[in-house]
Amino acid sequence: EPDAAEAIRAALDAAAALEARISEWRADSETSAINRGAGGPSVPAGPDVRDLVDLSIVWARRTGGAFDVTGGPLFELWESARRCGALPPDAEIESCRALVGYERLSVGPEGVRLGRARMRLGFGGIGKGFAADRLAEVLRASGFEDFIVAAGGDLRIGGSRGGTPWEIGIRNPRRDGLLAVCGLGDGAVSTSGDYERFFEVGGVRYSHI
Repeated sequence: EPDAAEAIRAALDAAAALEARISEWRADSETSAINRGAGGPSVPAGPDVRDLVDLSIVWARRTGGAFDVTGGPLFELWESARRCGALPPDAEIESCRALVGYERLSVGPEGVRLGRARMRLGFGGIGKGFAADRLAEVLRASGFEDFIVAAGGDLRIGGSRGGTPWEIGIRNPRRDGLLAVCGLGDGAVSTSGDYERFFEVGGVRYSHI
């Protein structure tokens, strides 16, 4: 138990340090500096942020742009709409869409560059999973192979529960209970739904996804 407690403290310390670098909500983070420098030259960034951007570009390409961490302007517009409970004008949506495009995001040895002014990175769809992977590395380096790292809807699993697979329950988004249960050894599960973060206009649900 003392070794486990120390490993958990080390993992939580690593999570706090990583958040300080990648969170777009912290004005002093590397991500915020990149956002402020959008349209200009590359902004210096450490290896964690460069690795995260590289990984984000890989998944943007693999999904044909369905996953795109440059969607920050649209997400901010959605947040504003959620707060006031009304849809934004189409022209405002299109203006934000013009600022989205991973093709204008690049990584080099000197840092990260957003190619157009007012573009914004937002790691909400990948940051917690990236952090969970890093925390798993910390736990393994501390000698622990059997663990669950829980970061909201993102789970990073290691080893087993006394020799049997961990059982992961996936919540039913429309009623009480579970939609499914899956057994998992070493791997990860990430879920997101339209049942927690949403607003309704005219009986239509608009989620953050």
